Amino acid sequence: VEALIPPRRGRRHVLRIVRDLLALRPQGRGTDLGLALDTLRHLLHRRAVVVLISDFQGSARPALAGRALKAAARRHDLIAVTVADPLDQELPEAGLLWLEDAEGGGRRLVDSSDRAWRAAQAAQAAADAAADAQALREAGIDRLLARTDEDYVPSLTAFFRRRALRLRRGR
Repeated sequence: VEALIPPRRGRRHVLRIVRDLLALRPQGRGTDLGLALDTLRHLLHRRAVVVLISDFQGSARPALAGRALKAAARRHDLIAVTVADPLDQELPEAGLLWLEDAEGGGRRLVDSSDRAWRAAQAAQAAADAAADAQALREAGIDRLLARTDEDYVPSLTAFFRRRALRLRRGR
């Protein structure tokens, strides 16, 4: 946890959050979703609406933070916004590429024209996404997919309309 902005209401506070997020220069590497959720549980004593925005890759995967995820969801109304880049799901055939792990810092050379390698990567990405969706579902957390290659406004609007309708019905 590298920054903590205490919860407040209002438009000015939302603007402060955006400003602080844009200005943040992370000191460490890696993401620990379990630690972030445990910190949330210890700092927020009153029920709150919490929006988790992440690519949920690596150590930030919901399937890896099961206990902390369920505990936070019992106390708060959690909404998970998964930011997904199609290139994370399936790389194009582009020949030799250096891939760097943004969190771990490791680099490796891959041949993206190798169909078997691309198929294995796509299968692993799909399996991870399915496991994470299942973990969020089991914890009772609403999930919104925000793709980097699409306008997010229509999906965001539809998500909150469906959610409001469901909550009015008591589900």
